[in-house]
Amino acid sequence: MKINNILILLFILFAFSCKNEKNDERTKAIEYLQNVAKSTNIISKLPRKIDEYTIAEKVIYESGKSMITYSYILTDITPYVENKSEVINSLKKIEINQIEKAQKNQGKDKAYQLLKVTINSIYKDSKGKEFYSFKIKPEQYIK
Repeated sequence: MKINNILILLFILFAFSCKNEKNDERTKAIEYLQNVAKSTNIISKLPRKIDEYTIAEKVIYESGKSMITYSYILTDITPYVENKSEVINSLKKIEINQIEKAQKNQGKDKAYQLLKVTINSIYKDSKGKEFYSFKIKPEQYIK
């Protein structure tokens, strides 16, 4: 009888230690992604102009949503831009390129894999209103 109690106690302790290890991994992955966002903002000196038409505004990581968001401002785009479809087509090409980059970079990153992070990109017009956005889901970049 005592042996059974000891085995049950050992099993419970083992189960809790495994759960704590997973929580530690998740906590470390969340901290890592928060640091990725913070470091990107600092090292890249955001907001800053990245080309003739685009300002990289900021990067944020929302652990509750498991989402990292990159926001941009399109300086020459107003809500009433005449060539809207042409601009959207250019942004769709950027989206395809970003999916390919995510497969090469974040797809191999253990934190992104563990947390199944969604990569969100938001492009705003010159007035700060969302003009175009896309989300890269984990299944699109994790192999």
